[in-house]
Amino acid sequence: MSPQWIRMDGIVKHLVPRPYTMTGLLERASDELGIRLFVLPKVRRGTPLTGVVVRDGDRGVILVPADAAEEFQVHIVAHELWHLFCGHSCTQQTLKGYRATTRSRFQEACCERFARKVGLEIKRQRLERREAMPQAARGLAEAFGIRSW
Repeated sequence: MSPQWIRMDGIVKHLVPRPYTMTGLLERASDELGIRLFVLPKVRRGTPLTGVVVRDGDRGVILVPADAAEEFQVHIVAHELWHLFCGHSCTQQTLKGYRATTRSRFQEACCERFARKVGLEIKRQRLERREAMPQAARGLAEAFGIRSW
């Protein structure tokens, strides 16, 4: 396993709060990066963007689709966080042609891997909470629409 993947696993464990909340995730990422992070649901349907991060000094703004499901928004936020953790930026593009394309694809693949790992950690936490709930209580909660997982 490469050092980057080991680092990624450690960051995921540290970053995803128990129990998971988007606010908690952003607070932990803000502390880790040393900047204030905000998520704005401002990307509209029909645009070529699914998400983007803009960093300005001590602030970072992650734009996500306004009408996307929470799970997809979390994926986009995690993807953009990895760009911030690795220091990726559009101004770094000094390579040309094939090398630039390869580097960009590798960076995007790493960001996608991180986003999947964050999503899996959240699902694992929710599954643990669900399994910890007694079967009878789970049945009542589902019957009356009171879910806590």
